[in-house]
Amino acid sequence: MARKRKPSDMVQLKLRFPEALRLRLEREAKKHGASLNSEIIRILDDSFRKSGDIQGRAMSIAHAVVEALGGAIISEIEGAVRRGEQKDEERVRKLEEHAAQFQDEAKKALARHRPGQ
Repeated sequence: MARKRKPSDMVQLKLRFPEALRLRLEREAKKHGASLNSEIIRILDDSFRKSGDIQGRAMSIAHAVVEALGGAIISEIEGAVRRGEQKDEERVRKLEEHAAQFQDEAKKALARHRPGQ
């Protein structure tokens, strides 16, 4: 039975890529005083970190949009009530519940799509 690898184990991987890319990687490695292997690992780590940062910022924006939309819906309902456009209190209460439900469901959906989960 094969031994299960730990995330900290070092593994060997044979890759095929264009010579031009190998030369570029070697120049970068030399510039940073690193081996070709170390440079490739650094570039990959940086790429994944940047991707996570971008996803995190996108999620922050999505959360802000959800908050703004939910708040805008509630503000519109309150404005309609103040203007007398909505005199039926039961209907207003239901609209407020729907707005709150919208915010809750949107937050749950966003939580399911957090990076690293």
